[in-house]
Amino acid sequence: QRLANPATWEQTNNPVVMTWNVLRGIPLPGGEIYGGGYDLSLLPTSVWMASMNRCDAPVAIAGGGTEPSYRAGIEAVMTQEPAQPLTEILKACSATIADMGYAWTITVGAPGLPVYSFTDDDVIVSKSQTLDPFPSLSETYNAVSARYPAPKDLYETREAPLRTNGSAEASDAFGRRTASLTLPAAPYGGQVQRLTRAWLNDE
Repeated sequence: QRLANPATWEQTNNPVVMTWNVLRGIPLPGGEIYGGGYDLSLLPTSVWMASMNRCDAPVAIAGGGTEPSYRAGIEAVMTQEPAQPLTEILKACSATIADMGYAWTITVGAPGLPVYSFTDDDVIVSKSQTLDPFPSLSETYNAVSARYPAPKDLYETREAPLRTNGSAEASDAFGRRTASLTLPAAPYGGQVQRLTRAWLNDE
C-alpha cells in the first residue's frame, strides 16, 4: 500500500496499521481530519513497520494452521475523540504508544531484548526521585477474565474462559484476585486467550 496512491489502499485488520492511520489523520467527506494529523517524520517507519509485522506474525492455532498474532476491528463514531477507539485497538495487540518528544513510537506484545544497559554511575540525579517496584495488593492479580464480541454470536459480547494461575493463587493468602478486562476491538477467541495469558504471566 502506498500513501500517495489510493488505488493501492486495502482494508486491514492490523491494529498497528489502524493506529498509524489515526495518528496520521483520516480525511472525512466534509474536509475535516479525524485523528492526529501528524507528519510522517513523527512516525518513524522502521519502528512502525516492525510493529505492524509483529502483528502479522503467524501463530499456531488449535486444530492446525496459523493466524496473525494480533488483529482488531471496531466501529468508531466520528463524534468520539480518536483516543477512545485507539485505546481499544491498542489493547487488542497489547501495545503501548509514547510521545518521545521527537516522534511517536510503539511497542507490541512482550518487551523485546534489551539494547542498552547502565549502572547507577550513569544516572545523574538533579532532584529527588522515588520508585515503588512492588505494586500494592489492590493492584496485583492471579486470574484474568475478559469480555469480547464473538462473531459466531453476531458480535454479542461474551465471556472468555477464565485464565488462572493455580500456583500463584495457592500461595496468595487472599485467594483468587481476578482482573476484569473488556476487549471490544478483539473479536477473535484465540487471540483473547493469548492476551489474557500474557497479562497473567506479566502479573
